[in-house]
Amino acid sequence: MTSRSLSSAPARARFIALASATILASAAGLVAAAAHLAPPTGPLSAASDTSIETAALASATTTPTVEQMTQRVVADTNAVRAERGLPALVRHPDLDRVAADWAHQQWVNGAMSHNPSYAQQIPPGWERAGENVGKGYTYTQIVPAWVASSSHYANLVHDYTSIGVGYFEQDGRRYWSQVFAKYPGVQPPAQSAPVTSPSPAPTATAAPAPAPTSPPPSTVTVNPAPEPARPAGVALALSSPSFESGLGTWSAPSGTVDGPNTLARGGTRSLLVPGAYGRTITQSLAAEVAKGSTHTATVWIRSDGSASGIVRLRATGGVAEVASVYFTAGSSGWLRVPVALTARAAHTGLTIEIVLRTSGRTYRIDSASLVRTGEPAPAAAPAPAPTTSTTAPAPAPSPTTAPAPAPSPTPTPTPTPLLNLGGLLGGGG
Repeated sequence: MTSRSLSSAPARARFIALASATILASAAGLVAAAAHLAPPTGPLSAASDTSIETAALASATTTPTVEQMTQRVVADTNAVRAERGLPALVRHPDLDRVAADWAHQQWVNGAMSHNPSYAQQIPPGWERAGENVGKGYTYTQIVPAWVASSSHYANLVHDYTSIGVGYFEQDGRRYWSQVFAKYPGVQPPAQSAPVTSPSPAPTATAAPAPAPTSPPPSTVTVNPAPEPARPAGVALALSSPSFESGLGTWSAPSGTVDGPNTLARGGTRSLLVPGAYGRTITQSLAAEVAKGSTHTATVWIRSDGSASGIVRLRATGGVAEVASVYFTAGSSGWLRVPVALTARAAHTGLTIEIVLRTSGRTYRIDSASLVRTGEPAPAAAPAPAPTTSTTAPAPAPSPTTAPAPAPSPTPTPTPTPLLNLGGLLGGGG
């Protein structure tokens, strides 16, 4: 296909009114015969992987859930396609998981990049696949920014049938991933008017996002991907991390250990908690937390419908510090939620908190872990004490010792800060 220039496409002009942006990249799709999607013409046509850089962002004015933000991106993408008379894309949960994992991985890497394995990670049977990624944009800005770039726009309007969207934000850094695929037999959903704004969130009565109107064909149904490896580091022992031996030291108001049954993620039991806005599940343990060290807590969560919440890791004993990750779980599979905290001071304990934010849903929690994933930078070694040196005696009748040279100062190395490590977010297994 060929791309359309910015000046000759009225439909695109309606999506390009951005005041600010940061960095984007797009990957042109693969086809079954190993051919590549032709790069668009124009200034960005030198390669199918491109990037652009402009100014900084304005902050979003609302606080929607991740599910609402990603649903808005799907709706805006389908609105762009509707302007071209193209069928809407079907949102696919397996593509969502791949996109969510990569959005989080970009955050872990601290830089935007393409997923080198997305074509192998999405369900097989596709004829064509593609990827757009972005950094910094809010959920209302990202699709217009992709529209403004020829290479990204080519993916938005290509003849795909299915889409997945992933988003991750923490510490003021936000990353996006948008995965496309064409599967034989997938029918587009009924077109609807473009979404102008999401419902405010969080709310106790938020309705779940609508499911795709047409289920994906059996040819794209696969078993879950292998579980991501636990973050490398020193594991800290939790009490009953998978609830096989009961609640242990977990505090879980109204929660019960459910099982044995096949609903557990690992083993035969999981924690079952009825949703109520603000209900919190916690476990605290004594642990030496050194200044500059990083700890990563991971829990797996699912629900009987779209349900949001927060996972926090709190350092206690001293000035409190906390790291938080927002999540939206569902009934399609277990969601892996990691949260990493790098301590700015020393502490004597850690607490894992899981805050439920959707009433009327039932949450399941399983397979918790806590790992020290980063050690503090080593203290600078003191400069060695100066030592004297002597020269060989001169061939004089009486040997003499040369005076010791003045000691030279030894520069002290600057400690290198450790990276804030973490795992992938979004149902890897």
